[in-house]
Amino acid sequence: THRIFLPHILKKADQIITPSLSTKKDLIDYLPPTKDKTKVVPLGAEDIFIPTTDKDIIKKYKLEKPYFLHTGTFEPRKNHLTLLDAYQLYRENGGRTTSLILTGGTGWKSKKIHQAIKTHPYKDEIKILGFVDRQDLPTILSQAHGFIFPSLYEGFGLPLLEAMKCGAPSITAENSSLTEVGGSAALYFKTTDSTDLASKMEYLDDPLIRTSLKTASLQQAKNFSWERHAEKFLELIEKTCK
Repeated sequence: THRIFLPHILKKADQIITPSLSTKKDLIDYLPPTKDKTKVVPLGAEDIFIPTTDKDIIKKYKLEKPYFLHTGTFEPRKNHLTLLDAYQLYRENGGRTTSLILTGGTGWKSKKIHQAIKTHPYKDEIKILGFVDRQDLPTILSQAHGFIFPSLYEGFGLPLLEAMKCGAPSITAENSSLTEVGGSAALYFKTTDSTDLASKMEYLDDPLIRTSLKTASLQQAKNFSWERHAEKFLELIEKTCK
């Protein structure tokens, strides 16, 4: 249905708004006539995402020991298999006994992911939390040894922004919109290269690097807000209506 109607809708639209330059480029590649009427309005993150410490939440989810964190639906696009391979390499290469925490619901084609977890040599150090209470997420992000977002593609990458607003040292795949959100404050790895990801995980074992990334993340996150999004959105609407 989208393939039939979307090109017609896009051609008829007076303005098209995308959340990132990457998405704008993809759209123009798909339909070149949209170039002059496509504008970028980046997203923001909720105000609850700030550096937070709540011992009750840490106790609730049994997160007392250091952990890497990934948030996202269990589906191929989120690239869990590369993350799981990288975690094995990290541990085998002498990395700290940092555990791996996975949050999110079960999506399409997730069977291989769950099977890989069941047979993982460090499965006892991998914990699946499923959906967590939204109000608990800022503490879980804030207290992470590192946030890892290995997605194959994102139109914006809101989980990465939420993590950075909490000051989480972040590692993400070098693709799509993720470099726009992460800027110079995140560590990047080649999307399907588990060895590259493992090496970036090892970087986070250095307290000085983690501290530096925390500071940089908070600064980078200031570039995005819902207030700024609304202002730019309304500005484009007003121009279109004139």
